[in-house]
Amino acid sequence: MSAETLVRIIFVFYAALFGIVIGSFLNVVIYRTPAGKTIAKGHSMCMSCGHTLAAKDLVPLFSWLFLKGKCRYCGAPIASRYAKIESLTGLVFLLTALLHTDTAFVLLLDGTGVFVYMFIYYVLFIIACTAVISSMMIWYDTSKSFMRLSLIPVVTGFIAVFVLSLMSSGGLSFFEISKRLMVWAGSVIVITLVATIAGMAVRKSFSMEEIGLDILFAGIFSFSYYLWFAKWYIAVPVIAVSYGLVRALSSGKAKRYSGIFGAALVIIFMLIVYFINK
Repeated sequence: MSAETLVRIIFVFYAALFGIVIGSFLNVVIYRTPAGKTIAKGHSMCMSCGHTLAAKDLVPLFSWLFLKGKCRYCGAPIASRYAKIESLTGLVFLLTALLHTDTAFVLLLDGTGVFVYMFIYYVLFIIACTAVISSMMIWYDTSKSFMRLSLIPVVTGFIAVFVLSLMSSGGLSFFEISKRLMVWAGSVIVITLVATIAGMAVRKSFSMEEIGLDILFAGIFSFSYYLWFAKWYIAVPVIAVSYGLVRALSSGKAKRYSGIFGAALVIIFMLIVYFINK
């Protein structure tokens, strides 16, 4: 096994573990955000007996497996969704790491600032992914979207434009950076509009909550212009139509699963890109 392969494997492995840890935090976000509670304070406790959980009870995923899905103190079942969200987040982090293994490799070989730009872009992308995971579960539970979460992929996508512009050889002029920003903004707007129109076409009412959900996914899919496809004029229509179909089909009882279907589409595109570039 070459040193390069070993570095890439270690990078992906630790990214997945870190994702599981972040998944535990996302469980807090998913529960407390709709309830209007702060995510920065407060202790985790058993939802059945109210006992404050110790550190050994809060090891992401592994505590649930070790305790066989039951509270250590009262024996009440612990919902498996917590472990599922932690596992899903670990999987998403694993996939993002596979798409960005050059980040770890460049760190060893590159003496310039290229690594810094690549790492910043990678972090921006996983932040956007965490917002998607949180929002999809909040939507599943409450059919509500929170704009402070929906805008995270949009803001990170905006910053990514500058990061990738700085990575360009020789740098880019103000005009070229502005052009990239306009293309990126157009992508977000087109994906949002197509999804909103598709949703409105199959149901009588279409709430601002649903538009918030569409903005969220338009933001995460806006990364595709830089990450998934070589040509934006191919990427944007494909993504817009694909997500538009998801929104059109997510009517009636299926509306509750809109966020989950959208997140699944994100993962599918990530897998497609990984195998295309492999």
